[in-house]
Amino acid sequence: MKLLSISMVMSSLVLSACTIQSTPKPRPNTSNEMLNLINQARSQARQCGGRHFQAAPPLRWNDALARAAQKHAQDMADNNYFEHKSRDGRSPFERMKAEGYRYMSAAENIAQGNRNAQDAVNNWLTSAGHCANIMNPNFREVGMAVAHNKAMYVATPRIYWVQNFAAPR
Repeated sequence: MKLLSISMVMSSLVLSACTIQSTPKPRPNTSNEMLNLINQARSQARQCGGRHFQAAPPLRWNDALARAAQKHAQDMADNNYFEHKSRDGRSPFERMKAEGYRYMSAAENIAQGNRNAQDAVNNWLTSAGHCANIMNPNFREVGMAVAHNKAMYVATPRIYWVQNFAAPR
C-alpha cells in the first residue's frame, strides 16, 4: 500500500510518503469504522515522528468533506493513479471548496492497498505526516471514503482510501 499526506494550515503545505503492499476488497461501513478509529487515536497523546501531540477532541463527520473524499477515491480507482492532485489538476483544497466546504485549515491523507479501515489507520499512525493530520487539534471535522478499482484490465484490484480533515471557517 502507498500512503501520502498533504496538509494546509494557514497556506502551508506538508507532504509525506511511504510504501507497503496489500489488496483485498474493503469491508462495508468503513467510513463509520474509520471515524471511530481516528477518534480513538485522537483520545490519547502520541508521538507523530519527532512531534508530540496531546489528546485531541473527537472529529465530527462532515458530508461535504466526505463527498470530496469519495469523488477523489473513486477517481483514483477508476483511473488507476495515486496522487493528491486529481487528473483534472485540482488539489484536495479545490475539491473541498467545490463541494461547498469553507475552511481555515485543511489536510488530506490518502492510502492505497490497505485491506480494511483498521489497517489504513494503523499505517497512517506510523507515518509522521499522516499521524500529525489525524492528531491536529485544530481540525474539528472530517470526511472519509474508500473506493475499489474494479477495472477488468487491472490484474490486482486496488483499494483507495481518502481522509479530508478541516477546521471550518
